[in-house]
Amino acid sequence: MKIGTKESDTQHHTYGKVLDLPTEEREEGTLVTTVLAVQNGCGFVRVHDAEKNRRAIKMTEAILGRGL
Repeated sequence: MKIGTKESDTQHHTYGKVLDLPTEEREEGTLVTTVLAVQNGCGFVRVHDAEKNRRAIKMTEAILGRGL
């Protein structure tokens, strides 16, 4: 499945296509995207639920041996 390739595709629109869920139930899409970004060296992410994403980043960094 090729996603997010058209200019009109936004991240949330892509999450909706993949997860087939309403906007308020797409949190997993954001968390997975955050984790993949950190794995690939991203230094910051812009999200709405900062606390849950901070915890996901903390856990990802611990697993990768970068944290704690």
